[in-house]
Amino acid sequence: MGTVPVPRTWAQRDILDWQITALELHSIVSFIMNPPMVTAQRTTAQTITNAAWTLITFETTTIDVASEPMWLSTDPTKVTPHTPGVYKGTFNVTGSATGAATGRLMGQVTKNGLATEEVARRDQRRGNIAKVVMGGIPFVVSMNGTTDYLQLYIWHDQTTPISITTDAGIANTRPELHLRWWKKLP
Repeated sequence: MGTVPVPRTWAQRDILDWQITALELHSIVSFIMNPPMVTAQRTTAQTITNAAWTLITFETTTIDVASEPMWLSTDPTKVTPHTPGVYKGTFNVTGSATGAATGRLMGQVTKNGLATEEVARRDQRRGNIAKVVMGGIPFVVSMNGTTDYLQLYIWHDQTTPISITTDAGIANTRPELHLRWWKKLP
């Protein structure tokens, strides 16, 4: 498990050792400038069945700065921070209809599974358009650094399956979950 650096508490009559002080300051500044963060992405389309919450299976990360990886290809639906704290995050998803071009598309980030805690949700109604883009949906979540994990679910009410797309021509369309350490737990 990663740890947040703690500044030294000086006792009365402590002798200042510049090497130890420089090392401690470097540790703190390095952590602040490069906090634990991850961006898990899906780079190919994924088919989502109708009227059922479906997990996004991530395929890669573009950023994974942590004491140990927060996303693993052996468990590709989860992002698991190993440093306790409060995290800021966003999620992106784009739905492309293969059937009717109306209805609803919902994206939801959950903590520790679908039936436990909803962290963020976006309900997007579709007009007469072929694609719905949900980009940069923000959230804040507390994570314990050991067992807590996040997952991204998609739901829609089309009569046929839809495809979650990765359209390079539209910004923020790849299915993506971004998480960045923000502060210590209270």
